[in-house]
Amino acid sequence: MYLEMDDNTWNQLLIILVHITRALLKGEQQNGSLASNVTSPLIQTLIVAWIKASLYAAVSTELWNDMLELSHEMTHLALMITEWAKTMKESCAIL
Repeated sequence: MYLEMDDNTWNQLLIILVHITRALLKGEQQNGSLASNVTSPLIQTLIVAWIKASLYAAVSTELWNDMLELSHEMTHLALMITEWAKTMKESCAIL
């Protein structure tokens, strides 16, 4: 199902995903925690939502800066690199 969203909705969705991701990454160090169980799907959701928002809405500069900072914070995670590569590969296959 396709649901059209306006710029404000896309921006709000991205703000929430960035904040949740940042909060969960702080708790990720504990093995078996909720954070460690949902990190992979959350990162994948964040990446896909970010790509789609970039295609369909005007994302604020402040939000771009937040995403850049979060991406920088996550570069030490092999999971982030793996999810990014997997998402890009799947996106390219669709095109």
